[in-house]
Amino acid sequence: MRRLPLRIAGAVVGAGLALLALPALAPAAGPPALPLTVDASLVRSGEVGVDGAGHLLSGAEVRPTDRGGAHARTHLISQTRLPVDVTVQEIGPPTGWEEQLWLRIALGDQVVFDGPRSSLRQAPSVPVRLDPGTRLPLAVSVTLAPGAPDVHQGRRTELRFLLASTPVAPRGG
Repeated sequence: MRRLPLRIAGAVVGAGLALLALPALAPAAGPPALPLTVDASLVRSGEVGVDGAGHLLSGAEVRPTDRGGAHARTHLISQTRLPVDVTVQEIGPPTGWEEQLWLRIALGDQVVFDGPRSSLRQAPSVPVRLDPGTRLPLAVSVTLAPGAPDVHQGRRTELRFLLASTPVAPRGG
């Protein structure tokens, strides 16, 4: 009889621990959301070269979080004796959800485009002057627009950026 209170107390403690452990034993709510996988490359004109082979991103994962974007940097290189005005335009295959993919592109210290992919497909970025013999940093960020629907999950998309350059006529003459 003396051990009965000990057994009851042990059963109560055991039941309490079991109740605490039950949530950990519950099956998971499901697999985590799949990311959007992004490949990005540059197609260039004759006056502007690119460090490397022009590949910016390969299999980069983009998720709908604050830090879920993909980022790439390279340098553009002047290959002409005249200054050129450089613009960027997106020419990759359409997906049907261009409004949900947000692009931010900087040439040097200047942000030349910040908006949905659809806008950069319709018109080129702001031009930036590249002087002869110089290098210009190019930075690209790819994110999902805030509140974007889940149509991107598990998909792969290809971004192709056309670097167009227009020679600037010399002054005077």
